[in-house]
Amino acid sequence: MPPHSPINTWTPTDKNEMLAFLGLMVLMGIVYKPRLAMYWSTDVVYKTSIFGDTMARDCFLLLLCFLHFADNDLLDVNDPNRDRLHKIRTFVNLIRARCAQVYSPSKDLYVDESLVLFKGRIAFKQFIRTKRARFGIKLFELCTSNGILLDFLIYHG
Repeated sequence: MPPHSPINTWTPTDKNEMLAFLGLMVLMGIVYKPRLAMYWSTDVVYKTSIFGDTMARDCFLLLLCFLHFADNDLLDVNDPNRDRLHKIRTFVNLIRARCAQVYSPSKDLYVDESLVLFKGRIAFKQFIRTKRARFGIKLFELCTSNGILLDFLIYHG
Protein backbone atom coordinates (compact mmCIF):
# COMPACT_ATOMS: atom_id res chain seq x y z
CA MET A 1 0.00 0.00 0.00
CA PRO A 2 1.17 3.54 -0.67
CA PRO A 3 2.09 5.28 2.60
CA HIS A 4 -0.68 7.90 2.35
CA SER A 5 -3.44 5.52 1.30
CA PRO A 6 -6.65 5.77 3.38
CA ILE A 7 -6.55 1.96 3.66
CA ASN A 8 -3.64 2.34 6.10
CA THR A 9 -5.98 4.12 8.53
CA TRP A 10 -8.45 1.20 8.60
CA THR A 11 -9.72 0.28 12.05
CA PRO A 12 -12.22 -2.50 12.79
CA THR A 13 -15.80 -1.31 12.62
CA ASP A 14 -18.60 -1.90 15.11
CA LYS A 15 -22.38 -2.12 15.10
CA ASN A 16 -22.97 1.61 15.72
CA GLU A 17 -20.65 2.63 12.90
CA MET A 18 -22.38 0.22 10.49
CA LEU A 19 -25.81 1.55 11.53
CA ALA A 20 -24.57 5.10 10.90
CA PHE A 21 -23.22 3.99 7.51
CA LEU A 22 -26.53 2.39 6.51
CA GLY A 23 -28.45 5.42 7.76
CA LEU A 24 -26.33 7.70 5.58
CA MET A 25 -26.88 5.39 2.60
CA VAL A 26 -30.66 5.68 3.08
CA LEU A 27 -30.38 9.45 3.48
CA MET A 28 -28.44 9.64 0.21
CA GLY A 29 -31.52 8.25 -1.49
CA ILE A 30 -33.51 11.20 -0.16
CA VAL A 31 -30.95 14.01 -0.44
CA TYR A 32 -29.57 13.90 -3.98
CA LYS A 33 -26.14 15.26 -4.84
CA PRO A 34 -24.39 14.66 -8.18
CA ARG A 35 -21.13 13.38 -6.63
CA LEU A 36 -20.46 11.32 -3.53
CA ALA A 37 -17.91 13.77 -2.10
CA MET A 38 -20.50 16.60 -2.18
CA TYR A 39 -22.33 15.07 0.79
CA TRP A 40 -19.36 16.10 2.96
CA SER A 41 -18.78 19.45 1.25
CA THR A 42 -18.27 22.49 3.46
CA ASP A 43 -19.27 24.83 0.63
CA VAL A 44 -22.33 26.89 1.65
CA VAL A 45 -24.23 25.86 -1.48
CA TYR A 46 -23.75 22.09 -1.02
CA LYS A 47 -23.36 21.69 2.74
CA THR A 48 -25.53 19.09 4.42
CA SER A 49 -24.00 18.95 7.88
CA ILE A 50 -25.62 15.69 9.02
CA PHE A 51 -23.21 13.69 6.85
CA GLY A 52 -20.05 15.18 8.33
CA ASP A 53 -21.52 15.16 11.83
CA THR A 54 -22.37 11.46 11.57
CA MET A 55 -19.24 10.04 9.94
CA ALA A 56 -16.01 11.22 8.37
CA ARG A 57 -15.94 11.04 4.58
CA ASP A 58 -12.84 8.82 4.44
CA CYS A 59 -14.35 6.38 6.94
CA PHE A 60 -17.55 6.20 4.89
CA LEU A 61 -15.61 5.62 1.66
CA LEU A 62 -13.54 2.85 3.26
CA LEU A 63 -16.68 1.07 4.49
CA LEU A 64 -18.25 1.47 1.06
CA CYS A 65 -15.14 0.10 -0.61
CA PHE A 66 -14.90 -3.00 1.59
CA LEU A 67 -18.60 -3.75 2.14
CA HIS A 68 -19.17 -7.32 1.02
CA PHE A 69 -22.11 -9.68 1.58
CA ALA A 70 -21.03 -12.94 -0.08
CA ASP A 71 -18.17 -15.39 -0.42
CA ASN A 72 -16.95 -15.21 -4.03
CA ASP A 73 -15.45 -18.71 -3.79
CA LEU A 74 -18.93 -20.22 -3.57
CA LEU A 75 -19.95 -18.88 -6.99
CA ASP A 76 -19.18 -20.63 -10.27
CA VAL A 77 -18.86 -17.77 -12.78
CA ASN A 78 -18.96 -20.21 -15.70
CA ASP A 79 -22.40 -21.56 -14.76
CA PRO A 80 -24.97 -19.97 -17.12
CA ASN A 81 -27.76 -20.59 -14.57
CA ARG A 82 -25.97 -18.86 -11.67
CA ASP A 83 -27.81 -16.42 -9.47
CA ARG A 84 -27.01 -12.97 -10.84
CA LEU A 85 -27.84 -11.46 -7.45
CA HIS A 86 -25.50 -13.83 -5.59
CA LYS A 87 -23.44 -11.04 -4.06
CA ILE A 88 -26.45 -9.33 -2.48
CA ARG A 89 -28.95 -12.22 -2.21
CA THR A 90 -28.70 -12.56 1.60
CA PHE A 91 -29.17 -8.80 2.05
CA VAL A 92 -32.15 -8.69 -0.36
CA ASN A 93 -33.78 -11.64 1.43
CA LEU A 94 -33.28 -9.90 4.77
CA ILE A 95 -34.96 -6.72 3.50
CA ARG A 96 -37.85 -8.69 1.95
CA ALA A 97 -38.43 -10.61 5.18
CA ARG A 98 -38.36 -7.40 7.20
CA CYS A 99 -40.86 -5.70 4.86
CA ALA A 100 -43.24 -8.62 5.41
CA GLN A 101 -42.90 -8.43 9.22
CA VAL A 102 -43.27 -4.71 9.76
CA TYR A 103 -46.68 -4.01 8.24
CA SER A 104 -49.94 -5.92 7.89
CA PRO A 105 -51.75 -4.74 4.77
CA SER A 106 -55.44 -4.08 4.27
CA LYS A 107 -57.37 -5.22 1.21
CA ASP A 108 -56.15 -2.58 -1.27
CA LEU A 109 -52.88 -3.87 -2.74
CA TYR A 110 -51.12 -2.85 -5.93
CA VAL A 111 -48.45 -4.46 -8.08
CA ASP A 112 -46.18 -1.85 -9.61
CA GLU A 113 -43.07 -1.70 -11.72
CA SER A 114 -40.32 0.74 -10.89
CA LEU A 115 -36.84 1.54 -12.07
CA VAL A 116 -34.09 2.22 -9.55
CA LEU A 117 -31.40 4.50 -10.97
CA PHE A 118 -28.15 2.62 -11.47
CA LYS A 119 -25.19 4.03 -13.38
CA GLY A 120 -22.77 1.15 -12.97
CA ARG A 121 -22.12 -1.88 -15.14
CA ILE A 122 -24.46 -4.81 -14.70
CA ALA A 123 -25.73 -7.42 -17.13
CA PHE A 124 -29.43 -6.88 -16.40
CA LYS A 125 -29.58 -3.07 -16.47
CA GLN A 126 -32.78 -1.87 -18.12
CA PHE A 127 -33.50 1.12 -20.34
CA ILE A 128 -37.02 2.54 -20.16
CA ARG A 129 -37.45 5.73 -22.17
CA THR A 130 -40.57 6.94 -20.31
CA LYS A 131 -39.01 6.82 -16.82
CA ARG A 132 -37.28 9.77 -15.21
CA ALA A 133 -34.26 7.60 -14.46
CA ARG A 134 -33.94 5.94 -17.86
CA PHE A 135 -31.25 3.40 -16.94
CA GLY A 136 -31.40 1.21 -13.90
CA ILE A 137 -32.58 -1.92 -12.18
CA LYS A 138 -36.20 -2.92 -12.69
CA LEU A 139 -38.23 -3.90 -9.63
CA PHE A 140 -41.67 -5.44 -9.39
CA GLU A 141 -43.26 -4.24 -6.15
CA LEU A 142 -46.25 -5.19 -4.03
CA CYS A 143 -47.47 -2.01 -2.33
CA THR A 144 -50.41 -0.77 -0.30
CA SER A 145 -52.66 2.05 -1.50
CA ASN A 146 -50.57 4.37 0.74
CA GLY A 147 -47.38 3.39 -1.10
CA ILE A 148 -45.91 1.17 1.64
CA LEU A 149 -43.67 -1.51 0.13
CA LEU A 150 -44.64 -5.02 1.21
CA ASP A 151 -42.57 -7.18 -1.12
CA PHE A 152 -40.45 -6.84 -4.24
CA LEU A 153 -38.67 -8.84 -6.91
CA ILE A 154 -35.55 -7.67 -8.72
CA TYR A 155 -35.72 -8.37 -12.44
CA HIS A 156 -32.41 -9.90 -13.49
CA GLY A 157 -33.14 -11.34 -16.90
